[in-house]
Amino acid sequence: MTANDSPPSALTAVAPGKLVLCGEYAVLVGAPALVMAVDRCVRAELTPRDTESQTWRFDAIGFAGSSTHPAEELADPSTFNDSDPARLWAHALATVGQDPSMAHACLLDTSAMYAKSGRKLGLGSSAASTVACCGLLAARSGRQLTFDLAKAAHSASQGGVGSGLDIAASMHGGLIRFASGHTEPRAWPNNLYYRFIDTGVAASTPPLVRRFDAWRQGGIPAPLQALIDAATTLADEALNLDNLARYAAALEAMDRSAGIGIYSAEHRDCQSAAEACGVVYKPCGAGGGDLGIAISDGPDQLDRFARGIAKNYATIELGIAQHGLIVR
Repeated sequence: MTANDSPPSALTAVAPGKLVLCGEYAVLVGAPALVMAVDRCVRAELTPRDTESQTWRFDAIGFAGSSTHPAEELADPSTFNDSDPARLWAHALATVGQDPSMAHACLLDTSAMYAKSGRKLGLGSSAASTVACCGLLAARSGRQLTFDLAKAAHSASQGGVGSGLDIAASMHGGLIRFASGHTEPRAWPNNLYYRFIDTGVAASTPPLVRRFDAWRQGGIPAPLQALIDAATTLADEALNLDNLARYAAALEAMDRSAGIGIYSAEHRDCQSAAEACGVVYKPCGAGGGDLGIAISDGPDQLDRFARGIAKNYATIELGIAQHGLIVR
């Protein structure tokens, strides 16, 4: 840096989380998915440290922690344990590229992805975090972040698991159709209403995906084909209540056959209450997870459903995030 140069300024990024309307697991074999970016966002900051420093600093809020590392340690992300807030940044650095000798202070705030109890919600926070971190590093190098780079960084940090649908949702925002890395925007129908439910029981995606892979053994069993067909109808023909009900039934049937564990006892409880009110219900969080979505063609049915489960389960206010990754 010369005397006339000014130091690089701090950069901030926000990236929304996501929930899956249809296509979970089927998307891993090429079926289309409908994915909703939600208005709970990860925030990341990248601030240059003084030019004499060769040490990077990493702070996290939500997933709390702090650490410092000299530049040479960042070259090998595999050396970082899961509790180190530097781990995700190291994967992003290795994939997107950035001169590690220009040390930065890195902040990742995922607090919006947590329930009041402190439990992390199944909103795809790891993907949103990856998009935010990679977006900042790409911007620092004067480049636009691509889907392929963000997906590669996320896949590396997750042990190679995932289709990239959550990366696409965080990058693009809105309601999207996703298949084989390709994204198209979709509109939410004016005649459908939704409510999100927090069952209180989270799930981790990688072990569930491993069960799915072990069950199908590289093939397409009949329950998976039925799920593919239902996802394709919903994503490519009509987003309506009948097709949603057909898809939810196919997802449950595949889960029973494969023993994946998508439908927990809590999800089954909510499903029974929804059926009694003429409402379609399905899991929609990461891997299935803690969150479910109830959908109806009238708000009254949803209100009745919400009152019926209020003693055991909480509704959670979420809307569609119309923006994807924003870097300033």
